[in-house]
Amino acid sequence: VDLLSTDLVYTGTYAISLAAQAWVALSLHHAALVTVPFYWLEFYVRRTSAEKRLNAFSHNADDQELRERPLDDCRYTDETPIQPEVWTRVRIPLDHLNAAERPITRVSIRNHNDYSSTFWVDEVRLLGATWHSDLPVVMRED
Repeated sequence: VDLLSTDLVYTGTYAISLAAQAWVALSLHHAALVTVPFYWLEFYVRRTSAEKRLNAFSHNADDQELRERPLDDCRYTDETPIQPEVWTRVRIPLDHLNAAERPITRVSIRNHNDYSSTFWVDEVRLLGATWHSDLPVVMRED
């Protein structure tokens, strides 16, 4: 694991790179964090080939692994497949990870393959709800 990788960066100066053996995960640990104000786990990922699968999951306050989800699920990538050698935004609802409204201690991204895989991660964050109105504003004279 290289937490200060400069070879491939989405934004800023550093990204995280990992040359992972089969079934090995990058785990970002934190003291138990209650996810009540958050709705999504968001990050940018880059991988070396299309056939390499990556999954995300989290752990509860007892350090038990919660639900795992594939990053290739189009619901998490704005319906854009993750292409090799291209940064892709991944946004997973916390309830899909079974991590909503509960304390979690880590977030992990796993090489879900029977062989080694190199991947990069950048801009990892939890996002709260935002309100966007797509309704037209109607103005009238009285």
